[in-house]
Order: sequence, then structure tokens, then C-alpha cells
Amino acid sequence: MTIAFASILFDYTFYRDITWESRFLTVFTPFVYAAICFTSGWFFGFRSRRDIPIWDLGLRSHAITFIVCNLTHELMLGTILGLPKSFLVIQHKTLLSWSIILTIHIILYFVFRGHSIKGLKRNEIFD
Repeated sequence: MTIAFASILFDYTFYRDITWESRFLTVFTPFVYAAICFTSGWFFGFRSRRDIPIWDLGLRSHAITFIVCNLTHELMLGTILGLPKSFLVIQHKTLLSWSIILTIHIILYFVFRGHSIKGLKRNEIFD
């Protein structure tokens, strides 16, 4: 929910910054958005790891955030805000780079999953 709200706020603010032709805000806004996404993932990731004993929760959170953010961006940029195609090209480049990072996360998950039994670390089970 935090990420969906931040995505909507980011799209609106970023579009406003571009129409105002504010170079500082156009550069500053994505960094703030990235910081909010990273901080919320960090906070909820550590919190859920402590409360929920599911080992792949980080991957689930990353995949859900990927879907929610990119769906929100596509809807906001393409339909609601009606931006030119150049903005959609930037969005699709971001989607591509995030897809690569998510793919690396999935690969690392399956590599390290081989060291666990049903998602729990072996040393946690046998200690």
C-alpha cells in the first residue's frame, strides 16, 4: 500500500515538475521516490522476517512491488496524465532495468533456496 501511494504521488509530482520545467525537482523527485521505496522495503522486509517465518518473503515483496509500481506508472502516464510517447519510452526503459534486477533476484533466490529445507535454513531446523 505504501508503494502504491508513493507511485501515484511520484507520477503526479514528476509530471508537475516536468511541466514547470524545474530541472532540480525533476532530478530530485526520482531520488526521493527511490528512497521511499527502498526504505519501506527495508523496514517491512525486516519486520516481516521477524514476524513471519517464510524465507522467500523478500522475493514476493519485490515481485508485488514491481507489478504494482509498473502498473500504476503505466496507468498514470499512459491514460490519466496522457503524456507524450517520450515519457512512455523512459518508463519502459525503467521497466526493463527493473526487470533485469528482479530476474537477478529470482536467480539468487533459486540458488540459495537449494541450501534450505522448505524455505527454512538448515541450521535453524537442526540446532
